Amino acid sequence: MANGDDEALLVFHEGRLLAVVSRLGDQHGDAAGLWFVETVFSTITSLLHETFPDLATTEARLAQA
Repeated sequence: MANGDDEALLVFHEGRLLAVVSRLGDQHGDAAGLWFVETVFSTITSLLHETFPDLATTEARLAQA
């Protein structure tokens, strides 16, 4: 695991940008390695700043919102 939050991705669903997510680094302690919703580009603000255990779960949850 990297020290910083240096891995980030854009999440698209059906061609539409939904969110920017990043993988938390070691400075986040027990949360290191979790995917964090940095920002959203729709009305799914309920997921803003949520964390998820893996990228597949993150993408699925964003697509459902």
